Amino acid sequence: MSNPRDLRIKELEFGLSCRFVDQYNYSRASRAYLSDFIRNLERLIGKKEKNLKNNIQHP
Repeated sequence: MSNPRDLRIKELEFGLSCRFVDQYNYSRASRAYLSDFIRNLERLIGKKEKNLKNNIQHP
């Protein structure tokens, strides 16, 4: 039978590693979301600029 203190340490180590993985996945998801958001924003700005140029060239 293992020492209860050893089991508690293993539990803490496992919890910390799980928390680290969760944090890593969360930050990766956040970066992906942010890059999609920026890409969409750039696309929208590009369309607006194109419309403005067309409006100026063809009043």
